[in-house]
Amino acid sequence: MAIPSMGYAAIGVQVAGAIMSASAAYSQGKQQQSLLGYQAAVAKSNAAMENALASLQLQVGAQQEQTVRIQGAQQFGAQRAAMAANGIDLGYGTATEILASTQHQTEVNALTIRDNSARAAWQNQAQAVNFTNEAAADSVAASNINPGMSSATSLLGGIASAYSSYATMSKGS
Repeated sequence: MAIPSMGYAAIGVQVAGAIMSASAAYSQGKQQQSLLGYQAAVAKSNAAMENALASLQLQVGAQQEQTVRIQGAQQFGAQRAAMAANGIDLGYGTATEILASTQHQTEVNALTIRDNSARAAWQNQAQAVNFTNEAAADSVAASNINPGMSSATSLLGGIASAYSSYATMSKGS
């Protein structure tokens, strides 16, 4: 007994579905590769931006530190001139303590600025490393996607299903 024409039509539909599924699997694989490639490029760009920000943090910190030191030196000079103009001996006692305190506070302020800018730069550098790692992971994930293999697997699965249907229909006839 022959397989009815409706059986052949059903098998044909299964094969057509397998081909469409294979095409969709290929397209989806390509889209995933493209998306991961884009994400890797964005992460690389973000890493470069974070490294640039780290450099900027250090530059701004150095400028602020220099400004604080200049202002401290100006204050020290003004105090020294004012004390000398009032006839205060600058070599001992309260005068030396005031001047030493001014120098000490200037140094503390300058080092605080340096420390804060170094800490901010470190945070930017750490974020840059995170973005670099993210870019590497996305690149590896993109290279591990094989649209052709996904398509072939889908096609083979669909053909196997169609053959199974054919074999079942052949036994029944």
